[in-house]
Amino acid sequence: ITASSSKSICSGKTTALSVSGGTGYIWHPGKFLNDSTISNPSTVSLNNTTIFTVSGTNTDTASVIITVNSLPNATITPSALSVCQGNSITLTANAGTGLSYNWSSSNVTNKISVTTTDTYSLTVTDVNGCTNTTSQAITFNALPATPTIMQTGNVLTSSSTSYNQWYVNGNIMLGRTSDTLNIDSSGTYSVEVTNSGKSGDGCSAFSASTY
Repeated sequence: ITASSSKSICSGKTTALSVSGGTGYIWHPGKFLNDSTISNPSTVSLNNTTIFTVSGTNTDTASVIITVNSLPNATITPSALSVCQGNSITLTANAGTGLSYNWSSSNVTNKISVTTTDTYSLTVTDVNGCTNTTSQAITFNALPATPTIMQTGNVLTSSSTSYNQWYVNGNIMLGRTSDTLNIDSSGTYSVEVTNSGKSGDGCSAFSASTY
């Protein structure tokens, strides 16, 4: 009898075997086949290299070696998981000899820069043609509305009723977080509004300056 040629597959994949000549076939190990008594069985998902031996009623035997190649690693390392809109996040794939990359964003380099909220997937392919896929969720937080300042005499009023932080000449005015500010000296005043309620902790927007 003559069995099909030995071959290589990727871990977790299946393949077909065949034998010709003779009758009454028995394949071993049968636990890795869909039917160990036919001439053209298919393997179940294989994770390790396996030698299949087939025998016929005429006592002839033949062997097929199925070499199982491991899957490449596929990992994404983000520079951050969430940032404010207007920034970017770098996603870096694992390095390795002979690896190629395919991102859901259609990029094919091992490092990409993203600017929108999404779950980004990565498929890594090695020199054996084996692939592995992973994904990473990235969030870009919305900015608050840009505040405006209204001046009435020596009182400045922010368009935001909360989460304000006042500045003068570019310097933070500690403790000045009300929506109004009484000014007693000339200078360039601006106000920052944040999403979280604490200046510098969360996404923020600055007003235009007022003299």
